[in-house]
Amino acid sequence: IKAAIAAGICKVNCDTDLRLSFMEGVRKTFKEKPEDFDLRDFLGSGKTAVYEMVRRRILLFGSSGKA
Repeated sequence: IKAAIAAGICKVNCDTDLRLSFMEGVRKTFKEKPEDFDLRDFLGSGKTAVYEMVRRRILLFGSSGKA
């Protein structure tokens, strides 16, 4: 990805990776706390997973500090 960006690519699609991260966070919480029925816990875990994926991608793409 870094080589492609260095070569001039300026659009990288990340939607699928973000959705997979969200579901991974939800599944992890469900596995760790199957008795929990509060959706806010599951959604919060998904949100945190997406946040971390976006943070890693911003660093990978070299976009940190450019917004």
